[in-house]
Amino acid sequence: TEHWLAVLAGAVPVAPVHDIAGALSNPFAREVGMLNAVEHPAADAGLTMLSSPLRVNGRRGPNRRAPLLGEHDEELP
Repeated sequence: TEHWLAVLAGAVPVAPVHDIAGALSNPFAREVGMLNAVEHPAADAGLTMLSSPLRVNGRRGPNRRAPLLGEHDEELP
């Protein structure tokens, strides 16, 4: 990855593809406000999630955790 970033720097838009740990520790993600703390019933301290990079009318969508298996079953018809 580092080799190709160096070779392509300045020639084409290029950036590394991170795994989840790399994305969560990326300084740019923190600087642009893409890291969000959310509560989760299985994690006492909550979780840190990445926001969507997409914006609609200049705003990112809501940040929600995924539901637990069966969490919303009673709400379904």
